[in-house]
Amino acid sequence: MKQLTACLSAIVLLASCSEGKKKVIIISEGTANVNTDDRTITTSGRGHEEKTVMFYGDGSMDLKVTSPAGNATVTLADNGVYFLNTKKDTIVGSFVNYTAPKKSTKTISDAEMQQNIDSLELILAGKVQTGKTYFILPNQAVKITANDGATIITPYHQMTSLEVKPGETPEVYRFYPISETRATLEKLKGMMGLNDKPVNEK
Repeated sequence: MKQLTACLSAIVLLASCSEGKKKVIIISEGTANVNTDDRTITTSGRGHEEKTVMFYGDGSMDLKVTSPAGNATVTLADNGVYFLNTKKDTIVGSFVNYTAPKKSTKTISDAEMQQNIDSLELILAGKVQTGKTYFILPNQAVKITANDGATIITPYHQMTSLEVKPGETPEVYRFYPISETRATLEKLKGMMGLNDKPVNEK
């Protein structure tokens, strides 16, 4: 009897381990109230908050969202890590080719600066390259990666370093409010003298 019980426990454990996982990082104005059984998310209040919630189950899954941005149904198409934006503002982000700050300090050439400007303009225009950059509208969920161990740096976090194991390259994604990205773009243009217009320009 004990043997049978042990076998059944092992079967249940294996089944739960093989069940699909969808990790959802929610950013919201105020608190996000999540009902994982009904698959509903309601946000209310003020101030920036974030919450990470696990949903279990294989295949596609729909979540009902109610937020200051309105009502929406978002679909989690398959397993992986998702970023759900329930704010009224668009969130943009990208994969980061991570290096420690002490190794990343260098003089940036005009060509590299122009490349950064071009990249930001493409992101702000919503012209993103799948798997590299993200343009997340209000009440939209976007799959970021299938790697549950990836590091997701959400808006307003000032993370500048990350512990890296020797021989490993970390998978890191960083996100910003679109307003902050616009400000960065204008700053870069100013450094390049691209904001200066002729006095007679129409």
